[in-house]
Amino acid sequence: MRLMKLTLNDIVIKSAGEQLKEKITDKFGTLKAFADFLGITDRDLRRKLNSKQVELFNSSIVKFKLRLTNIFEASYDELVLTDEKQAIRFVDNLFENIHGYKNEEDMLIIKKLKDLCYSYNLTRELVKIKRIEAIYYYYNDSFNRATDTLRKAIDEATDKSYKNLEIFFICDLAMLYYFKKDNITADQILKTINIAEAEDNELKKRVCYKYYYNCATLKLSMTYYEEAINYYKKALQYSRDDIDQGVVLSGIGLVYKKKGEYDKALTYYDEALKIQSDNNTLIITYNNRAELFRCIGDLENAQVEIRKAIKIIEANNINTMHSVIVYKTGFEIEIAKGQVTKTIDKVVEWHYNIEKHHIFKEYVIEGLEIIITELEKHQSFLDLKKVGILINDLIMKAQTSNETNYLSDLEKYLGKIVTIFFKNKIEWRY
Repeated sequence: MRLMKLTLNDIVIKSAGEQLKEKITDKFGTLKAFADFLGITDRDLRRKLNSKQVELFNSSIVKFKLRLTNIFEASYDELVLTDEKQAIRFVDNLFENIHGYKNEEDMLIIKKLKDLCYSYNLTRELVKIKRIEAIYYYYNDSFNRATDTLRKAIDEATDKSYKNLEIFFICDLAMLYYFKKDNITADQILKTINIAEAEDNELKKRVCYKYYYNCATLKLSMTYYEEAINYYKKALQYSRDDIDQGVVLSGIGLVYKKKGEYDKALTYYDEALKIQSDNNTLIITYNNRAELFRCIGDLENAQVEIRKAIKIIEANNINTMHSVIVYKTGFEIEIAKGQVTKTIDKVVEWHYNIEKHHIFKEYVIEGLEIIITELEKHQSFLDLKKVGILINDLIMKAQTSNETNYLSDLEKYLGKIVTIFFKNKIEWRY
């Protein structure tokens, strides 16, 4: 389910009449146009849509409801949701699209939803909100708080016998450690799951896909390539839509690329592109193709593919981990083409535009290492100074976080630049 991001003003429980008015104006433009379609007056329509009138069961209102269900080709319960179902839909929106809720004001949305669920005694949704809070904390540089909250969500799901939610949350916990580059802990966490215990309900397909896809991603990172392929193929069986399928096919292609089987990799990338329409998944596949061409020395095609990804990112203002990976690949391609100086200004701009460095720190560090090595090789001291100033600014920002390893790495690379200047008898000043 890919839904639009909610605002605080969207979290409102609407009456039956208000819900019907929205659906009518969405389909017909105005209430008057709908009244004309029905052959009644605008006043009569508004009377029927009155929040009190629409709940009556007299013959006139019953006939009106039947006409509505025929026109909209949906049952009345689908057209008009109960207060509880509206609250559940709000929670599902955040649950499925949590990556879009990571700013300070988004916590107000989460809190408002939490209060709403308490008022309707929606136990299952309250457990889901606990997971939403955990991922929010992760995006706001609170790894320990994120993992602690997620463990509480797992415990609550277990206590209330919400097996699929329990599995879902365990997968989330494993991935938080995976993003921290702690593959051993991530693997241990995933091994606690017995996927055969997944409940046969509406969440089963989603849970099984998530489990197998996460296992595949981890095994790929650990270089267990055959296991990764097997897990990706199992994930494919549980894919919900073209987006899921495209991501998996691109993942299989990446495994074959890592194995050096480039023709097979390109075949899977091509299959992914045939069905992908989602921007986030498209940039992954274009990036993977660019990486492959760079590996085989075809820098022209590599640049063509990465520019396709960058064009999508810039046209849609995408600022995710995937966009960070794309820019890093683009820098590596330009460096390989000998365009080091041209690359530096982009590197600096890119780093300053990243909103949440702690999420992308591994890619930031990898990118800095590549850049510094190349600049030293080309004796580009002016550009090295630009990177040094950038790192100093990143250190200032990182000092307010709990990421001591990230801070230590930044200080190490700043020290490396200072050493390069010292070795070449050049004065270093910020």
